Amino acid sequence: MAPDRQAAADAATEAWHRLVETTEVPRDVMGEIDAMLDRASGGVPADLLSEDSDYLRLVLSRIQKRWEAAIKFDRLPPGAQRIMEAVSAELYRRRVSESDP
Repeated sequence: MAPDRQAAADAATEAWHRLVETTEVPRDVMGEIDAMLDRASGGVPADLLSEDSDYLRLVLSRIQKRWEAAIKFDRLPPGAQRIMEAVSAELYRRRVSESDP
């Protein structure tokens, strides 16, 4: 390849990388939560409890809306039950630790 063509290709690649690195992509929170709940047959995702409290409350809300009837009849799928219990416990732990002097 000619040096000037290579330089142009390199410049275009660098410009593309700058664009990708500096463009902020909005987070699809509800999509993430739905995807996680679709895979709820496994355990609690490793990084779930490191999310902020608002995100964890959205997870609980989504579980309650998605499995409203199952919760009423105590038929929540085990994976969703584990996630709900872990998130509830984490939110409780955060509330208690915030109130400690």
